[in-house]
Amino acid sequence: MMFVAMKGASLLPAFTVLCLLVPTLSVNLVLTNASTRQPHQPILINGDNGFVPSNGVVQGSGSFQDPYVISGWDIDSSSANGIDVRNTNAAFVIRSVSIHSATSAYIGVRLDHTHHATLANSTIHGNSEGVQAVYSNNTIIDGNNASSNNAAGIEVALVSVNATITRNLASGETDGIAFSDSYNITVVNNVADNDQWGITDGSCLYGCPPGIIKNNKLSMDATAVYVAYASALVENNTITNSMQGANLYSAIGVHVYMARATISDNLFIDNSMAIEFDFESGGSTVVGNDFSGGFIGIYSDQNSCCSSITRNVFRTTQEGGIVFDSGHGASGYRVYGNAFVGAGTLAYDNAGGNYVNYWNASYPTGGNYWISYTGVDNCGGPAQNICPSPDGIGDTPFILAGGASDMLPLMMPADSAPPIWSAGSTLTTLAKGSNFVTLTWPAASDDTTVVAYSVYENGTLLASLSGSTNSYTATGLNQNSTYSFKVIAIDAAQHQSISGLSTNVRTDQASTPSNPSNPSGPSGGFRSPISLYWYAIPAVAAVTFAPLLYYMIRSERKKRPRI
Repeated sequence: MMFVAMKGASLLPAFTVLCLLVPTLSVNLVLTNASTRQPHQPILINGDNGFVPSNGVVQGSGSFQDPYVISGWDIDSSSANGIDVRNTNAAFVIRSVSIHSATSAYIGVRLDHTHHATLANSTIHGNSEGVQAVYSNNTIIDGNNASSNNAAGIEVALVSVNATITRNLASGETDGIAFSDSYNITVVNNVADNDQWGITDGSCLYGCPPGIIKNNKLSMDATAVYVAYASALVENNTITNSMQGANLYSAIGVHVYMARATISDNLFIDNSMAIEFDFESGGSTVVGNDFSGGFIGIYSDQNSCCSSITRNVFRTTQEGGIVFDSGHGASGYRVYGNAFVGAGTLAYDNAGGNYVNYWNASYPTGGNYWISYTGVDNCGGPAQNICPSPDGIGDTPFILAGGASDMLPLMMPADSAPPIWSAGSTLTTLAKGSNFVTLTWPAASDDTTVVAYSVYENGTLLASLSGSTNSYTATGLNQNSTYSFKVIAIDAAQHQSISGLSTNVRTDQASTPSNPSNPSGPSGGFRSPISLYWYAIPAVAAVTFAPLLYYMIRSERKKRPRI
């Protein structure tokens, strides 16, 4: 099994705080073209009196409605922090600047004891850290490229309050985006790739709201999301090709529940280990995620326990969707309502004795859906002994690799919702002719899996297709006629999408050109009559373009008479 090295960090004791709202500065954040940026020496502002033109300020009065603006500069930070702002109460915006270093010795943008700061649409690379905010409140970091810095792309730390980090790129660093000992931190819609740690939350565990890590794209990171001594919401992220997708670490002696997270509705693709509970982590909820590829979906290590794993879909993984090893102290997990639909080992649990995990909820909620389960459903009741009374739960247990049992296996995936399409999805006409129409549509999504699509023509079922098919050609249609088509998505529980995708299509009018007349021969003592005729080849289902007209040309050439 895989282990993750501990991240060294000095964390402050947890404390109870009052939460503040993050205001939004009323300033138009317009990206300045890099070619128009002017050279400027590193900027140091210490106190509100430092917001002067010689420090790169181009406009503003420092009020919330009219913040100071530092914009349009190209700064070499090889010998000092690029922009260093300290001990200010004024509102200010740093935007459209380029800060770069050849030494990686200093910080690109440093905010220390600031209030109402915004950093936007800037490029910051080659520094020791790209952006660092400490002891700072109400900070917005939006739309920046903070890549190829030595330590961190973006760091918020040391009792900073109310920070929004959004739409940034952090690539090729030790920490892409990190926040610690701080609270009310929101990290949304960022891209972090090729980092040692993509996004790190070491913020606060007790007495403060969870850090929010949402709608980010993370790939090729050693650990994509790292939650340490903290409470976090990790939601709607796409995490691909990482050594560990989401890692929970807590080295607090014998205490459990010290790192906890709600990990929901994420897409994990081809991670060697999608989620790892590490060092006595517990009290987390893993719900509604989709796992595919890689080695392991969820793994428990170092006496972690007591988390809930529900309504997830586990597709093919090499070693198991979930792996619990009693040798590593995995116990107290509650696993139910999941769908294990991959090939090979679906899950592994060798826990026993003092290490017990629960692979089903009580009746009638039941356990999990296992694609390889071969039992039948003739009976019902908590002991499955009321017969005949089928209830959607198998009459015999499902035995996992390792020996643990799901006592109430589901005959169909637990499914709380029908398939849906994302906003703006349409049924599109790819091609059409006088007697055919080719349709295409985007894939629908579901809380388990989409297994089929039904295509209707004028309200009548025309075809039933697999869940991996996204196009269909309707043939044998009448020319110059309007048809109404509709596509419905179906999930494993046979729920159908509520509305489906619809379109109306009018077939083409078939055309029959008249036979062209034979051209007259050239003058000059010889003639070469050419006979032209044509015939149409009807379209077939596999052809997605209009019927072709094939022309046969036949010529007869007579010898030129001798003169």
